[in-house]
This record gives sequence, structure tokens and C-alpha cells, in this order.
Amino acid sequence: RIMHSDVAERIGKLTKEIQKKIDLEFEKVNNKPIPGSNLDQLNLKDGVSTVHEYLSHNEFILAFEHLFYMIEETGIPILSGEFAELLQISEILKINIRTRNINFI
Repeated sequence: RIMHSDVAERIGKLTKEIQKKIDLEFEKVNNKPIPGSNLDQLNLKDGVSTVHEYLSHNEFILAFEHLFYMIEETGIPILSGEFAELLQISEILKINIRTRNINFI
């Protein structure tokens, strides 16, 4: 059984960090992403709210998938420590992310 509070806390913390990066990207385009661009996707501007909504219903896999979507869709680079955390959470949830597209700083 998944350790609910630990997984929820870890996903929530990482989501906040990723949201900060996404918010910076939105600021660069005055919060008006070019239609069809990486930022012009659903639930990126308020991705942290979407993740927290899933977590509030103990939907850890959906929360993690949305967090990963935020990273993958925007193409934002992440730190190696953030990737390590993604890997650890994915292993707990039994989700394979090793073949997915992530940019590193």
C-alpha cells in the first residue's frame, strides 16, 4: 500500500517547484502564450491546483501524471535532483518514466 501522506507531500512539493518554473515562462510571454506553443496547453498555468485537487482525492497516480505532463508539455528543463525525485516517486507508484522526454539543466 502506498504511504499516502509521504507520496502526497513529495508530489505537492515538487509540483510547487515546477509551477514556479512554468510561471516564469508565462511571464516571459506576458501570460499570453502563442497559440499552439508548449505553454498553450490546458492546466499548465494553474497546474498546481489540478495536482492538489487530485491529491485531495487520493488520486496519486493522476496527480503524478499531471505533474509529469507539466514538465513534458512545456519542455522546461529540470534539475538532476528534481529528476531523481520524479524517479523515486514513479517507482513508489510503479510508473515507468525512464523512456519519456525530459530536459535537464
